Amino acid sequence: MPLVRYEPQEPDGRVVLITMDRPEKLNAMSLEMIEEMAAAWARLEQDAAARAAVLTGAGRAFCAGLDMKDIAEGKLAASVLQTVTANRFSPRSQSKPVVGAINGAALGAGLDFVAMDCDLLLAAEEATFGMPEVMAGMASLGSPFAWAGVPRALAMELFLTGDPITARRAFEGGLVNRVLPAARVLPEALALARRIAEHAPNAVRQSRKNLLEATQAAETPRVAETSAPHREDMRESTARGIEFFVKKQRPQW
Repeated sequence: MPLVRYEPQEPDGRVVLITMDRPEKLNAMSLEMIEEMAAAWARLEQDAAARAAVLTGAGRAFCAGLDMKDIAEGKLAASVLQTVTANRFSPRSQSKPVVGAINGAALGAGLDFVAMDCDLLLAAEEATFGMPEVMAGMASLGSPFAWAGVPRALAMELFLTGDPITARRAFEGGLVNRVLPAARVLPEALALARRIAEHAPNAVRQSRKNLLEATQAAETPRVAETSAPHREDMRESTARGIEFFVKKQRPQW
């Protein structure tokens, strides 16, 4: 069974629904799922009919980040965000607008490399947003939050406590566009994508490109951030943090 579903929507395929489908793992990203995500974005880029996409998660979570058990078992390198350049599993890797339908928790890489790389975000009232990396001895990435204009105080709270925030706080901090009852999130995300798809595709793509290039943080910070896991101290704290995470224990630092 595929871990990422690619479903052109009726009647003309102008909108594509992309679903992360690993609900038993809260859509945490294994290496296989990362490769399927990359393939989905490459397919979207080449899909002549598609003009916009909606990204969501199956089950009760959007994406819980990297699969920590896979990291612990050596199936997924902690430095995967650097080695799968240029972030091919991210929506930002192609040129068409993507609406994120955040149906549940968006955590870690599921927030900064997946949700925040969508162009618009609609969130369920029950959705949560968090960067729990410090709890596993890992460091969060600052550049996606700087690029998105997230207030420094809110980003620091996420980074330094590891605690999640509600969808309402995420909306107030500019992380998401709308907060909706859970049953309305996907239908409204599809409707928003269809609204985008009504316009001239070249004008939409160029408008998106213009804004991204005008506001995007330089590549240097993100490259530096994704190199940090290779430092000896970060390798040690990550190994220890993941060991305790798998045991469902909290390490004493």
